Amino acid sequence: MFKLPKPDERLKVSVPVSIPVPQDGGTVRKHEIDVTFELPLQDEVDQVLARQDEDAPDLIEKYIVGADRIQDHAGNPMPYSDELKTSLLNVTYARKAITRAFFATLAGEGRRGN
Repeated sequence: MFKLPKPDERLKVSVPVSIPVPQDGGTVRKHEIDVTFELPLQDEVDQVLARQDEDAPDLIEKYIVGADRIQDHAGNPMPYSDELKTSLLNVTYARKAITRAFFATLAGEGRRGN
């Protein structure tokens, strides 16, 4: 049975995100991370959906509240922080993958193949 959330309750969900990292020869290597979103309330959803074709970090930045399975350039695990979030959103192919995952989650779609 579906449980109706409180009117001001924001759902937090952690979703796997596959980031396609470009490689030599025109291929990509997929790396999996987990991103936690705090989903917007309905009054914000229409505003967000109206901008979903934009590739702007500010569009989803405030809804990202966590990220796991990320390492620095030396292979050391990185704990979530605002600095990590900014760094992730400054990597074009990571931002695109995270943005796609956000909109799929917002639409209630499960993880897509690939």
